[in-house]
Amino acid sequence: MAQPRSINLPGSRARTQQYELAPGLAQYVQAVYVEVDNTAGSSTRPLLTLSEQSGVVIAKKRQDAPIPAGTSDSATWALRLEADLSGVIRFDVDNIGGSLNVETTGAAGIIFYADAPGQIQLHSESLIVIESDGDMRIDADGQLLASFGQTIIDTDSTTLRSQASGTELDSRGPITLDTSAGSSRITLRVPNGASVEVQDSANNPIFRVNSDGSLQGKTGKALTFNL
Repeated sequence: MAQPRSINLPGSRARTQQYELAPGLAQYVQAVYVEVDNTAGSSTRPLLTLSEQSGVVIAKKRQDAPIPAGTSDSATWALRLEADLSGVIRFDVDNIGGSLNVETTGAAGIIFYADAPGQIQLHSESLIVIESDGDMRIDADGQLLASFGQTIIDTDSTTLRSQASGTELDSRGPITLDTSAGSSRITLRVPNGASVEVQDSANNPIFRVNSDGSLQGKTGKALTFNL
């Protein structure tokens, strides 16, 4: 068996680099290694193309890990060499690793979007923390703690549902609106023709405040000031 031979080519500073093997020889390419000067380019993933002498392409292989814009790095192709997928998010496969850190410096931030009927799912055996000007935490037992300024929604006792017809606040325990750490008042704005209604456990109205300032209560019940 012939000894391996290394072929070194000078850099061309062009977007592509081409080398043609000598015709009439049985040659086996074991590996291709390139050094990429990308200091003046945008993010790129080097591509290796193999073709016959006729020009017919017989193989293409692109690197999984990109070379970031404004940097220099190398790329290697070799038989039975597994792809380096560190720092790469791939589609239509399970991305498995020790940790995942996604950071953006643009004004748009990070957007997760799923076309209907698709959905976005976050699974954790411990804790999911979402931080912004406030923060949001989703515990492993399904409890949601969302704080924006001084507002806290704890779904261990309260559920906030937002629907096309409006927003519903459902609680298995008492609901407390506290302004001690913020504004001096609590404001409920009622659009013209609408009302704020208090209902009993059977969804029957007990008391209602209408947008015109009128008050309504159950027949035969009096409004008593005795607290």
